[in-house]
Amino acid sequence: MQRSFLAQCTPLAAAIAVVIALAAGGAAAHTLDDGIPQTNGLRIDMAAVAAYLHGDSTLPAPKLAGTLGLGDTPDDQRGWRLEHGTLGAGLRVSPQLGANIAMGWHDSDPAHVEAAWMEARSGSDAELTLGAGRNRVPMGQVLTRAGHFDRYGQMPLAKRAAFNGDWIEDGINAAWRPHLQGAMSWLQGIDLGLWRARRFPGSDNAAWAPVVHASAAWTSVQADVFYSRMQPKGRGAYVQRSNSGHIHTAPQCNASLRDITCFDGTVDLAGASATWTTPLPGVQLTAAGIWRRESGNLYSQNGDTRYQGRTLGGWLEVLWQPRARWEFGARQEWLRSTNRVSGPGALLVATDANLLPNNPSRRFTAMAGWRPVKSVLIAFEAGREHIAGKGHTVAGLRLIWTPDALFERNWK
Repeated sequence: MQRSFLAQCTPLAAAIAVVIALAAGGAAAHTLDDGIPQTNGLRIDMAAVAAYLHGDSTLPAPKLAGTLGLGDTPDDQRGWRLEHGTLGAGLRVSPQLGANIAMGWHDSDPAHVEAAWMEARSGSDAELTLGAGRNRVPMGQVLTRAGHFDRYGQMPLAKRAAFNGDWIEDGINAAWRPHLQGAMSWLQGIDLGLWRARRFPGSDNAAWAPVVHASAAWTSVQADVFYSRMQPKGRGAYVQRSNSGHIHTAPQCNASLRDITCFDGTVDLAGASATWTTPLPGVQLTAAGIWRRESGNLYSQNGDTRYQGRTLGGWLEVLWQPRARWEFGARQEWLRSTNRVSGPGALLVATDANLLPNNPSRRFTAMAGWRPVKSVLIAFEAGREHIAGKGHTVAGLRLIWTPDALFERNWK
């Protein structure tokens, strides 16, 4: 059921007031050291997105058919809402040491910690840095930005299937940002980290997961790849129901299996993205894809089976910026899964786990945006999606505010 008009307008009005009062130039980046000043000093950051979404069915769709997930049912996001807000602070006490913290919130949900990160390096021009804490796992800016202060209002199907949203974890990461010349000048950086893997597709009992990410750039092309392997144990998922709410961590499997399916096994995750600034004035093309493979035991109160599954999704996107203040874009998304379940109760377990029926998903969205100032984007979008065998029409109006910094002060 959608909320009353007054309740819907409250977060939007607050966000608009903030934007009008505080709008400044800039755009947010997405690297592990976001918010940490490059020189000794302090900075305060804030960003917000207010949105109105309209659809002929609940948004986002209650489930992605054929995809092994958490079984949660996201809250209906139609109507006015505060889509996302963040408030962060960064401090550098020396050329070698800095830290930042960022809080986030969605509409009326409780605030949560999106980043709490400490970074060490040998100096301001160091190629190697070491960081630890909570942050977004490095995948490259295209995959990280999608669904996070994005030009489009819905989380991409591929990210929802792979991570149930943004991939935020606790861990450690070593980052190498070389300044190579000659034949290897295309290599922009390598990240190598160990992450706690408690959030989906990991579990509370999973071992630390290695993640490697590499970034490359040529004259007009930027590309990223990443890979990770997880070993979740007792990763629970709700048998789909309407009142489970959106979650990021899996329910426990160490008690009753009533209304829960569980997975023990291995998860391989890989992704790639590329952005091409074409010779056509103001035209940019982007492609991204995420692949997930799982193998192990899948069980519920109805049986104990062997499971193998693959999920592949991605999107193609075109962006045209004919003027500094105007931008027009279109994004085509797709998602497909293949599953094999064998053993006692295979049909019942597959049904419990939302693997049947198995329908591919797709979504097309077009947008038009205008920037009254550099830090504010007013965007209208409309599209059509086909999920779980059903087609839906979606439209939205969004106000996106992403300034450089609210406050910044440097000292020697």
